[in-house]
Amino acid sequence: MAFILGISAHHQESAAVVLSDGVPVAALTESALTRTPMDASLPMRAAKACLARAGVLGQELDAVVFYEKPLRRFERVMVQSLRSFPRGGRAFAREVTQWLGDKLWLRGQLMEEFGLPQDRIRFVEHLHSHGANGFFLSPFEEAAVLVVDDMGEWGTTAMFRGDGQGLHALEETHLPHSLGLAVSAFAQFLGFAPGVGDANVQDLASFGTPCMRDRVASIVGLGPEAQTVIDTDILNLGGAPGPLYRPAMEDLFGPARQPGAPLHLEGADSRDADLAASLQVVLREHAVALARRACSKAGVERLCLAGTLAMDRSIPGAILQAGAASEVFVPPHPCDAGGAMGAALLIHRERESIPLFNLRQAMELGEAPGHMHAGVPLGEGRDVRDLLPYLLGGAPVAWVRGPLEFSSESHRSRLVLALPSGDEANARLLGSLQRADIYRLARVAIPAEFTARFVSMPAGAEGLAGLGQIQLQATGILRDAAPSAVAPDGSVRVQAVDAAGDPELHGLLHCVGESEGQPILLLDTFCLRDGVVPRFDDAAHEAFARSQLAALLIEDRLYGAGGGEGESR
Repeated sequence: MAFILGISAHHQESAAVVLSDGVPVAALTESALTRTPMDASLPMRAAKACLARAGVLGQELDAVVFYEKPLRRFERVMVQSLRSFPRGGRAFAREVTQWLGDKLWLRGQLMEEFGLPQDRIRFVEHLHSHGANGFFLSPFEEAAVLVVDDMGEWGTTAMFRGDGQGLHALEETHLPHSLGLAVSAFAQFLGFAPGVGDANVQDLASFGTPCMRDRVASIVGLGPEAQTVIDTDILNLGGAPGPLYRPAMEDLFGPARQPGAPLHLEGADSRDADLAASLQVVLREHAVALARRACSKAGVERLCLAGTLAMDRSIPGAILQAGAASEVFVPPHPCDAGGAMGAALLIHRERESIPLFNLRQAMELGEAPGHMHAGVPLGEGRDVRDLLPYLLGGAPVAWVRGPLEFSSESHRSRLVLALPSGDEANARLLGSLQRADIYRLARVAIPAEFTARFVSMPAGAEGLAGLGQIQLQATGILRDAAPSAVAPDGSVRVQAVDAAGDPELHGLLHCVGESEGQPILLLDTFCLRDGVVPRFDDAAHEAFARSQLAALLIEDRLYGAGGGEGESR
């Protein structure tokens, strides 16, 4: 039996993944163990936990593979720093110190940590890791693979063809022409942390109108061969110190929003929402053009999408609606954490073909919650139907079951749920998790057989809808039934629940439908603001105690916030 450990680190969220004969058997982000959101440090805790779960010792590993090539990234950092010298002298010194002290000698660190010889430590290119994560987890025998990221060693966007022979590079775009970094620059201009705040821009966009589209397109240009062309007089994406945008940005769009300042969303002053909406239009135009080119160059109609742009749930729908691909797949962890999975799969593919496994095998790779909490439940031997009294009373609840998912969001194992009725339902659910930003919307869970009743879903989107990975237009029925979960532009994030894939949630939806008239629930990941998804029983109880949730179901044990069944805060 061959074991491969994949690792990602030092950029966004880090992770470790173990393959056994090419099948994922364990995966964890470092955040899950340190409980530090978006922890990017070298994931030694996660690696050791994955090895323990897989039942293998470090010295028994056939390979440890890192998801990028540190020497090439260091080369890029050095070149960018020297180009900005002497203005970037302090930043240069800080970067060099960090690299020499921590990142550059990674091979030696890994050899020592796992007791392995040099030839078992491998490195693969960053965008290739993302591409492998996209293609090898997909159900497709052959596909075009499009990676749109912020930055790797030098590359920012890459196209591949995936088939039975592996992953074949077709085309690559380099810094400073980065669509992913451009999104981070606009996020920073709008007062959000670059990278981690990019999702806020997508959510904000649904509240605005794209009246600044032409100005945005003049900065984030689309070349004749679908390449991204950045105006470097406006955006600072070349590694120079300072913000990702230059002062000229304020000449085009007005003053940058300071972090924490009120957002301009509506009425006469909707600049922030309108700028976000304008950026989203440009991003969708780029994504459609890139998808067309990738499918054309690969000679296939199916597309796998990975990298930071794959986190934008409006992108797959735009590609499908434009007919740029016949079907789109997005991996559960499309960004850096998922790069650990892709890197491991790439090394396995060098030796032999990827074995068949279903997507759930590549997701449910963490531990089950266990039973470590000393609290006394209201009852044991319970099931999800015992949450109904709370839900029908208008109270949000939490549900924890099964292995922790290796995914950017929880789809079944760590959830919060609420009835969708009323104008305040969305705010009440997210507010119970301390996340009640006016522009953030929960997902809407519906039975898969009723998708046509509630959303306009293009052909080829079924898999995306099953994992809540697509934003679609709501029908009038859904707007009436769940008004607070539908964005001002009429879009909604839907999670279609299949009876075979998740019979418990599917059954709960039908119970709600029998009582309320429509089988709909609001759904989101059980995660407090500035927190992480609870891994074990004790962390779930801690988050529950800090929340405004009315009940917590862990496996078959029911806990109530008010001390009695059916009682809400």
